[in-house]
Amino acid sequence: MKYQESHPFGGGFPALTTPHLRSRRQRFETEPFTCPSCIKKIDGVVGKINGVESTQVMFNSNKVKVQFDEDLVSADTIARSISTLGYPVLSQRVA
Repeated sequence: MKYQESHPFGGGFPALTTPHLRSRRQRFETEPFTCPSCIKKIDGVVGKINGVESTQVMFNSNKVKVQFDEDLVSADTIARSISTLGYPVLSQRVA
């Protein structure tokens, strides 16, 4: 935990914030996307997975970047979700 500068209610007491200690960014390479609607489809499903903080689908390079909390979801679970949508994951790397 880290402290903020001041407590939101005043009084000079430090406020506690909880940083994401297990946040990770992973890049998934897929087979080629066939249409721009693929972006919405992947973003909509992956973005709703508990623990996923952000997604970025890159149509031209067939990659999906995902920021997620490793304590809540695994990279393999995200890869399976992308593959289940019809876009087989060919490789994954820490981004």
